[in-house]
Amino acid sequence: MELFVKASQIYHLNDARYFAAIPHTAWLTFYINKISDIQECKEMASWIAGPKCCAHIRNMPLENIMQAYNDIGLDAIEISTAVYREYKDELYMPVILRIQYTDSLSYKYYQGLNEEIKFIVLVAESIDYFNKSHVQSLCKKFPTVICSDFDILGAADFLTDVKPIGIEIHGSDEDSLGIKNYDVVQRIIDTLWIE
Repeated sequence: MELFVKASQIYHLNDARYFAAIPHTAWLTFYINKISDIQECKEMASWIAGPKCCAHIRNMPLENIMQAYNDIGLDAIEISTAVYREYKDELYMPVILRIQYTDSLSYKYYQGLNEEIKFIVLVAESIDYFNKSHVQSLCKKFPTVICSDFDILGAADFLTDVKPIGIEIHGSDEDSLGIKNYDVVQRIIDTLWIE
């Protein structure tokens, strides 16, 4: 199965460096919710070579989105559909669009997307929430990354059938407070036969 990994919720340099070292990681996603996060992300990005970097930006005005993109030297920004709709005519940078999945998500939803959209991240709490045939149709219409809490046993068949371009794995997941278990990430990658 040919998929790439989009590592998200990168808050620490250790996570950024770990995912950057995985050959299948194509994107690192920092999380920016306030102005002070921009400098921290810039410092992390300066240590990274290989994957492209984007920032999931929430609750910020357009001028701060532009500042984050320019100051960090991002390859794209990741925003919600609400933010995209508000600023789409003013965005000049590549965009990754984050969409919460529902069965009622229509192809019409994809109409009017600007060429700046690199791909869509389709989000559901569990892989069981996805309607397989519906997601398969959506993946045929637009490059799509699947973001879910992956059940390793069920995910391989699902992903083989729907054919997304990648999966999103969270860098912030911890076994307990402050203790990371990167073995879980490696098992997901090994099980999904990512090449």
